[in-house]
Amino acid sequence: PRAQSITTLSLSGGTEPLSAHIQAATRAEGLAAASITSMRSRVLALATLFVACTRSTEPPVVPVTNEIYDAGASTTKPTAGLALGYGHACAWTSDGKAHCWGSNGYGQLGDGTTISKTKPTLVALDRIVEMSAGYGFTCARRDDGSVWCWGDNSQGRLGDGTTKARIKPAPVAALEDAVQLVTSSLHSCARRAGGTIVCWGDGGSGQVGGDYSTGTIPREVVGVSNAVEVVVGNGHSCARSSDGSVRCWGRNDSG
Repeated sequence: PRAQSITTLSLSGGTEPLSAHIQAATRAEGLAAASITSMRSRVLALATLFVACTRSTEPPVVPVTNEIYDAGASTTKPTAGLALGYGHACAWTSDGKAHCWGSNGYGQLGDGTTISKTKPTLVALDRIVEMSAGYGFTCARRDDGSVWCWGDNSQGRLGDGTTKARIKPAPVAALEDAVQLVTSSLHSCARRAGGTIVCWGDGGSGQVGGDYSTGTIPREVVGVSNAVEVVVGNGHSCARSSDGSVRCWGRNDSG
């Protein structure tokens, strides 16, 4: 019972509080001071074993944490970035290739299937320099400024002028000079080389700019110029301009 009490204190108190607790406990039990170090080591060992058997203090290693192995190549490639969607994740490598894993009911992994994957699977697109993912869909920006999306295309999320789901990457219409790409759950925006912002997808709250309609192709946001950054949330979007000013549009029920 006494050892169990001390182990519990070690898990909640940290290293320094642990020493204090052990010293107090040993004094209360009349133990010699020389035995404190030995007891502390045993308690730490018990705490470590407890954590190892019940839960991990660190996330498990995913095959793409540091590098992705391309089955068609003989070497590994450093991972350049990650993108997280709802139930799926993607990573792209320094050579412009990408792998995705997780839920794939809409084809959001971009491998030409709708079969979910528990391991990274190669996306049918190359020359990728940026990726972003939303609810059931994924988008990527290539080194030539074009943007490609795949997966669920409800509300025009893929920006290809249709609402047809795509299990392989399809180019976003009339967008060839993107320098930044961001996605939310149901809409996406891109910053163009000239500092303007275009958005597409669900526009029910005005988050794609213009009116409150769905944008199946990119729609330029009026009133935003010289943008150096664009960010999106669930139903709203904001852009920062080179003069430091910020403009936002979309859902505003909470201010």
